[in-house]
Amino acid sequence: YSSVFAPGEQVIITEKIHGANARYVVCNGILYMGSRTRWLTPYGNHIWHRAVDATPAVKLFCDAHPGLVLYGEVYGNVQSLKYGAQSGEVRFRAFAALDRGRWCDMLPLYGLLDSFNVPTAPKLYEGPFDMAVVTALAEKDSMLCDGQMMEGVVVTPCMDRRDETIGRVALKYISARYWESAA
Repeated sequence: YSSVFAPGEQVIITEKIHGANARYVVCNGILYMGSRTRWLTPYGNHIWHRAVDATPAVKLFCDAHPGLVLYGEVYGNVQSLKYGAQSGEVRFRAFAALDRGRWCDMLPLYGLLDSFNVPTAPKLYEGPFDMAVVTALAEKDSMLCDGQMMEGVVVTPCMDRRDETIGRVALKYISARYWESAA
């Protein structure tokens, strides 16, 4: 789907973290959390709760922005790539936010998250879309742990937009090293 990017379109490329999708939102003073497909009890002993406990800035950010849904990845002892996590340890990195049905533009969002000390998926590149840059970055080692392969990258336009065929334009490119290790 690389053709959904216009030649020279300004994009941000971030590291694709191998873990479990997470979302957090405060509504009526309660921090709700969920996976990609379902909302979970905010009081359970699951990885999404453990991740927000390990990253208090997430709750502070969500408290300051009620109704805004913060998306990210819970990683560590979650999938095959551990990123140096100790037994049972999970971590969180934000990568997107949905505000009243509209996805936030990446640059202002990353600036806002940084002001709350919310860790984000590592930004690897900002500039015009170039498939050669995408493929080269995907093969590097992870920015989160020395010697750890990167799962791949995510390419997102600086200004959020939709494509009539695929929906929201935020595309991942999985590294050949990851595909070969998973085979």
